[in-house]
Amino acid sequence: MSASAGKRRSRSAVTRPSLEFLLHQFRSHSGLYIVGAGASAGLAPLGAEFWTSTPITFLRNFRGVSVNIPTHSGLVGRMLEYWSDWDLKRIFPDRELRHGGDFPIWEFLERMPNHYARTHLKSLLARAVYDNRRCDNYQVFRYFASSILANYNHDGLAGRFCGPQHRVLDMHGMVHPGYGSPEMMDFIDVASEYHLADAPDGILMGEPEEWGSPVLERKLDIVVQSDPTFIAVIGYTFAKNPKVSAFDDWVSLCRLSERFRRFRGNVYVIAPDPYEIQAMLSDRWQTGTVFGVRARWNLLAHAFMRALANRWERRSLNYIHEQWLDVFGGGAIFPLLDNE
Repeated sequence: MSASAGKRRSRSAVTRPSLEFLLHQFRSHSGLYIVGAGASAGLAPLGAEFWTSTPITFLRNFRGVSVNIPTHSGLVGRMLEYWSDWDLKRIFPDRELRHGGDFPIWEFLERMPNHYARTHLKSLLARAVYDNRRCDNYQVFRYFASSILANYNHDGLAGRFCGPQHRVLDMHGMVHPGYGSPEMMDFIDVASEYHLADAPDGILMGEPEEWGSPVLERKLDIVVQSDPTFIAVIGYTFAKNPKVSAFDDWVSLCRLSERFRRFRGNVYVIAPDPYEIQAMLSDRWQTGTVFGVRARWNLLAHAFMRALANRWERRSLNYIHEQWLDVFGGGAIFPLLDNE
């Protein structure tokens, strides 16, 4: 083989794979899926919404709080970090705001009970699984080859819908579906006035991982002992905290980086903006086969489902994804309900 032919083959080996190739590989090979909040797009709050939805609800439904300022839990502390530049218009967008008086946003938020905040957020995360909401986000995994899902979400959707052929590891614990019930919402509304004690729930939510955590280490041991053909990082940033330019899931990042350094298979980072995580993993894992796939998983999973059902008009998966993004927006949940 000539030197020029060898160079052509080397370049083609790192060509960005098509979405059709991804679907073929997911169906025909066992892999490791590292699943983050973006995999539940449309079903659970993401990003800033995740951190601000509970404080907004607290302020909108405010009825009274203790005079004393509680010692904030790590979760509430993280919520408060997002309130440095918020104003009343973002809390009450549909109300006419008049000048002449100040709404004491910060004074109320400082007194938000830890138990209320944690329970309210758990309720938001549990609603989709409590309602048994069918979603292609996770049902599509039933058509993929048997693999390991390292699931960093708390909503329980991966375990409910991914089918028995996959091993689903809830890396940080799972919220009980009962938290999504209407009765729980009634309780939470009353609990906003009281500083109740938090009961241990085994869920790591909104706080950094800790070295030596036996539950986390056991799950990571299973992940690093696997031998995947490929790795797909779906909607996951290792919980990057932009406030301090660090990763909350640092333990996971270090363990995975140690295991998959110079990994010979493809690594796919699937996200609306995947390139920062792609570059970070490529550097840490010392491999040139980390590919950024710019896509929203909820739309891409539905496109995969359509392809599997042969409901095509000879259009590429990328074209379909972009078309649905224009028509439905990034938060669409498929299959659509009658009122959507």
